[in-house]
Amino acid sequence: MATLEMLLTKIPIKTEKQALKILDICSKKQFINAEEEICKVQAKKSFTEERYGNALEWAIRSRDTLYVTSIADYLLKHYVQTGDILCPDVIANIGAKMFISPRLVFLAKYFDFYQFYRKKDLLPAAELLLNLLESEIIPEYFWPSLLVDTIPLLESKDPKIFFKETCCILQHLESNLMPLIEKKKKHMEKHPNEPINILKHYRLDNVEQIVNLLRLACARNLSRAIIIENTLIN
Repeated sequence: MATLEMLLTKIPIKTEKQALKILDICSKKQFINAEEEICKVQAKKSFTEERYGNALEWAIRSRDTLYVTSIADYLLKHYVQTGDILCPDVIANIGAKMFISPRLVFLAKYFDFYQFYRKKDLLPAAELLLNLLESEIIPEYFWPSLLVDTIPLLESKDPKIFFKETCCILQHLESNLMPLIEKKKKHMEKHPNEPINILKHYRLDNVEQIVNLLRLACARNLSRAIIIENTLIN
């Protein structure tokens, strides 16, 4: 049986239809290792062909947490640099399968925020964003995106983010974003021939300006929140 399982992983697979037939055999024979290996090969093939949704689905099926994480990272970094979310249909339908990887959880939850925000459904968008900010699964490179996303919510005339949460955003600005900016600046000093942009982010042409806008938005929102929350108490 072990020989058959190994042989199944060595069959040259030209189409996904072939892959599914072999996986059906693996499933019936309970060849778990072979099934995972075949799925991983299909995932890598799809990724090479730039079929990222397919790659993600195959990677999830392979149960390879590291590879799932690497694909989720690729999708998140692509968004950071371009503002485009790849394979949205696949991400939207991941469901409980997201829990195979913390990075995939982050991708799925950020996508939910993105959808709410695009529909101008700002209250659930703000709630999701605040939950993400307080999670411990944020990739370092994604801090600029998350904090920039807070600015329109902070500037809303009808406050979506209250006093305590605004203070938390300021704390994240100082403890997460500013150290990242400093680290990137030091890297640029050591590598002066690299592109000038400190953070490769489609919304961050001028990092200092963004930081100032974020601080100003927090200050304005704190003022509004104090008035509104005191009014509610009284």
